Amino acid sequence: NRAFHQTFQLMPADVENQLIFDLGNGQWNIPRLRELLQDLSLKNTEFNDFEIEHEFPATGPRHLLLNARRIERETTPGKLILLAMEDITERKRMVELLANEDRLRQHNRALEQQLIASGRLVSLGEITASMAHEFNNPLGVIMGFVEDLLEETDPSSPQYQALRIIDE
Repeated sequence: NRAFHQTFQLMPADVENQLIFDLGNGQWNIPRLRELLQDLSLKNTEFNDFEIEHEFPATGPRHLLLNARRIERETTPGKLILLAMEDITERKRMVELLANEDRLRQHNRALEQQLIASGRLVSLGEITASMAHEFNNPLGVIMGFVEDLLEETDPSSPQYQALRIIDE
């Protein structure tokens, strides 16, 4: 049909009365497709949703979904195969893009959680530093008084030993 001719850049004269495997310099000679079509021709089987990914010279990489049935007509000699193709390349790209977007979102959430955790650690460090500062101020005053008292107290005095313990 016209869509096939346009998509794969083949002229009607190049396609008519040709085996699909010979079209476009053999670009359709795909082993699994050949096997399925031969089974269909010989055994009157059919296939549905056969997906191929193939590099076509005229269009580049394509994902196609194929369905095929054998048809017989009294007016046409020989066996005919009706092969329906759906180009799902864009659908596949969209699925891949959505999967990548989902992975990026998950990675972003993980990074956010790491930032929150590191923010908590920073806050904890700031609180700890503030508490240490608040403890050190009165301790510094106490140590100053203890040093003065140690200088004024006789080493033989019973209070001297208690003051040294406080100083340490």
